[in-house]
Amino acid sequence: MLRDAINCIGTLRIYKRVEGDWKLELEKQNKVVNTGLAMIGDRLQSNSVSALSHIAVGTGATAVTATDTALQTELFRKAIDTSSTPGSSLIVSTVLGVTEGNGTYGEVGTFNASSGPTMFNRINVTYTKNSGEEVKIEFTFNFTAST
Repeated sequence: MLRDAINCIGTLRIYKRVEGDWKLELEKQNKVVNTGLAMIGDRLQSNSVSALSHIAVGTGATAVTATDTALQTELFRKAIDTSSTPGSSLIVSTVLGVTEGNGTYGEVGTFNASSGPTMFNRINVTYTKNSGEEVKIEFTFNFTAST
């Protein structure tokens, strides 16, 4: 029997603007949760499920599990500024301005609405964004086939 599998490996990158340039501060692989995997299937079947549209940060520190459906303690959510699909990848990012999302992050995730409903992925981090800093949060999702 022939079986195909699709792997989705996500990578979070957080950049801080330093003297006009983006400096990489953090890079870490993340977990696509069960609701995110279901979102992929739903989007392939129809447009009844909205596409990724927001990135959220939170202060929660509970370990990520496949059954997570929300950040543990959401701090701030912002619409995705840019998205692209080079090859078999999806890259989404947003910039948090100097007054947005300030605090210590314990988790980051992507969602398909400005509040609630479906979380695609979640990752635990240790990162502090201070007032006066501009930060870019970027997720790259690489889709690969394995047999």
